[in-house]
Order: sequence, then structure tokens, then C-alpha cells
Amino acid sequence: MLRHTIRSFSSSPARSAFARAQFLGSVGHVNLRETKDGNKFMQYSLAVNKSTRDGQQLTDWYNITVFNEAQVASLEKFLKSGSRLIVDADIRQSTWVDEENVTHHSTNFRQTHFELLSFGRRPESESEAVEESEE
Repeated sequence: MLRHTIRSFSSSPARSAFARAQFLGSVGHVNLRETKDGNKFMQYSLAVNKSTRDGQQLTDWYNITVFNEAQVASLEKFLKSGSRLIVDADIRQSTWVDEENVTHHSTNFRQTHFELLSFGRRPESESEAVEESEE
């Protein structure tokens, strides 16, 4: 016999299906962009390291996109290469055909939540300025 699941922790109706991912990794490149309508969004790469049974280190890279205005404003101030993050993201599939009539498929990760664990590296020019001011 099937029972309906009751979610006591939320007043919203249960979603029938969804795809989500959670990542813990280090930021690679950061790219702040604007839509045609002038809305800011951010794209960044995230390196996720894992160890195999024989002790080898493997790194997988994921491209994350952020459209939430408040998150973009916060990340714009603090996100740098090397920052460590926990990221929650919705997963979306897309398909398109290029001008040579080749069909492409991609998996897109759209950030829904993040937690900044550590700040990234300072740019070379910024660290040099700090060293000079300390002398």
C-alpha cells in the first residue's frame, strides 16, 4: 500500500521530481557577467578533489552559475581563486545544435545556496602593496 508523504517541515507542496548536487571544493576562475537585460550573474569553476582506494588524488572541475542577485553581490566582494566553498546547486540538462548541425549536450549547475569556508589568494599586486606598506 502506498502512502502519501507528509512534510511537516514545510508548508509548500512536495516537488514531484528534482535534481540537486552538493559540492565541497576550491574556486578556480571567476567570471562576472551581465545578461542582455543588464542583470549581473556569475560563473566560476570549482575543483573537487577525491582520493582513490590506492591513494591517488583526482580532481574533477565543475562550472557553477549564480543568478541570485544577493548571492552575486556577496560573491563579487569575497570570491577569489582558491576560496573554499560548499555549494548547493540545481542540475539542468541542455541540448543545442551548432551551425555545423552537430548536437551538443551539457549539464549545468545553477547555485541555490553557498557557504564560504575560507578566502582565496590575494592577487599578486595586492599582496605586494601590503608588503610595501608594512615596511
